Amino acid sequence: VLTQFKGIGHDRKQRAKQYRQGRLNWSQLSLLIRDYMNDRVDLFLGSVTGDEAAKILRSHGARTDTAERLREILKKVEDAVFTGKGDESAEMGEKVPELIKEIEKEVR
Repeated sequence: VLTQFKGIGHDRKQRAKQYRQGRLNWSQLSLLIRDYMNDRVDLFLGSVTGDEAAKILRSHGARTDTAERLREILKKVEDAVFTGKGDESAEMGEKVPELIKEIEKEVR
């Protein structure tokens, strides 16, 4: 079930599991996406904005629409965190796992 988060460490696997169970807050989702990006494209970013993530994905072969979907998700995450809702449950449904699957297919 968590195969779309392949290559991530134990803590990140725990966050991915929590996400699937609906127990991840916006701040934790932000960390999960950042860690996935770091692992997937071999970076060491302390944080990543939606615009930065989209640019990184495009430079590694992702389609523009895939990069734009990640940018939109990260914008929603950033908005939640920076408006004081970081500790609230992150309700993104299947959007993140579906997007990760697309990234895995496209990024070299």
